[in-house]
Amino acid sequence: MLPQFNNPVLRVQATRIFGRHYFDKSPDEIKQAYIAYLNQVNSNQEDLTPIDYRGQLRLTPQAALKEIADIETTCTLPDEQQKLLSELKSYLTDRFILSNAHNNDSVDA
Repeated sequence: MLPQFNNPVLRVQATRIFGRHYFDKSPDEIKQAYIAYLNQVNSNQEDLTPIDYRGQLRLTPQAALKEIADIETTCTLPDEQQKLLSELKSYLTDRFILSNAHNNDSVDA
C-alpha cells in the first residue's frame, strides 16, 4: 500500500495516519513503520529526535511532560489554564507514551 506513494513525505504522513487511526487493521509493514516513528518521537537520545521544519530538535512528549510538571509546581495558574495543561498532559500520555507501550506489545518484532 505505501509504495503507491511516490512522494516520501506523503508516504510518512500516510504511515502516521494509518498507524494512529487504523493500527489494528494495518499491514505489518505499516505497523512496524509507525512503531519506529513512535520510538523516534519518544527517544531520549538527541541524535534520534526528529527535526522540525525550522531545523531545530522537535519537543518530545517526555520533554513536554517535564515542562508541564515544572509549570504545575512553580506557577499558580487560573483554573482554565490548569485544565488545559491537564488535558495536554493526558493527550501526551495517552497518544504517545501509553500508545507506544501498547503498540510495542501488539506487533511481533
